[in-house]
Amino acid sequence: MASLTDTLTGLKNKPETSGATQQRYPVQYINYACLEASAYNFYPMSEIEDLADAIELAGGILQPLLVRRKAPGHYEIIAGHRRWTATKYLVEQGRTQYAMLPCHVQDGDELVAKINLIVTNSQREKTPYVKMQEITELEQLLQELASGSEEEKAKFARITGVKLGAGETVTARVLRKLVAKKAGLSETNVARLKHINQHLEPELKEAMEAGKIGISVADELARMKPEEQQMVAKQIDAGEKITLQKEKTVKATEKQDAAESRSVSESDTTQCKQSESRKIVRTEQHEEEQLPGQISVDDYVSEGFELRDTNEEIDVAVSVDDVAKKESSTTTENDLMQSLAHDYLALYERGDGNETEWKAMHRQLAEYFANLIR
Repeated sequence: MASLTDTLTGLKNKPETSGATQQRYPVQYINYACLEASAYNFYPMSEIEDLADAIELAGGILQPLLVRRKAPGHYEIIAGHRRWTATKYLVEQGRTQYAMLPCHVQDGDELVAKINLIVTNSQREKTPYVKMQEITELEQLLQELASGSEEEKAKFARITGVKLGAGETVTARVLRKLVAKKAGLSETNVARLKHINQHLEPELKEAMEAGKIGISVADELARMKPEEQQMVAKQIDAGEKITLQKEKTVKATEKQDAAESRSVSESDTTQCKQSESRKIVRTEQHEEEQLPGQISVDDYVSEGFELRDTNEEIDVAVSVDDVAKKESSTTTENDLMQSLAHDYLALYERGDGNETEWKAMHRQLAEYFANLIR
């Protein structure tokens, strides 16, 4: 909050009206009730009571207001909204001696009045959010004048000192220079504020207006994706304090997580490819040795077969039981082996054996070999 001394100093050294303005527009005293605030004024009305105390201590308004005549006896304020509001406060408190305010009266049109409202407030202390509003409005107004009629281009030349020829328009670079000059900012800050205004999410603009985030944090946030900005907005709503370092850390973490996610995904893909490659190689190796319908040892295990499974039905042309019925209990091992070989070749030569028949045949052979090694 400004001290009373600072406020008095400001009253004596207001930059709103230059010497040229005072010469062109003589001071007129106008009753405060004949003045109205500009509908385009976006500057905050703060510390009004402190300003009222300073006005009373100084014995009145020292710096004239700048106003525009709208109708006979009726004026719109261009510069001096806070002084007018403080005067209203004093009069409402019974100090009617302050009712008449010194004013410079202009007859300019509405567009020029809007530009003057911003230009005359360029030297006051402002928040980053207000500065962002200021350069946005000023750029739009100057662009409107520069692209208007010849009369409006003449007004543009008077305000900026830049004369445009017939059919000529102002470039973005020149416009940025003009906005920076009129707003009392550097071109870098103008570009920065413009970027924030264009890319910052509405919720974060509200946080900026409320003073919860500064210009540096706002600039960093404006470079993030909308969904990331929304996450930060929720953190602010939850009462977390957002700093520039924190946001850089958040962005770095998100980038690292994304990189790790890509790395894991690529690793998984590589492992899958390698596994698939091994599987293909193994399958090809088995296929070199397999006969039609034959299953590998791996398939045997994965299918859950057991070498000594005797409960499953066997659906083949000739089974071990059939062999047993044909042969007597005195059949030799060689006879049994020959019988199995004969059945195997018969099934193979048929060429139409189904999977069930082949699995049953393999099971018989496995049982036979298991008995041999016991």
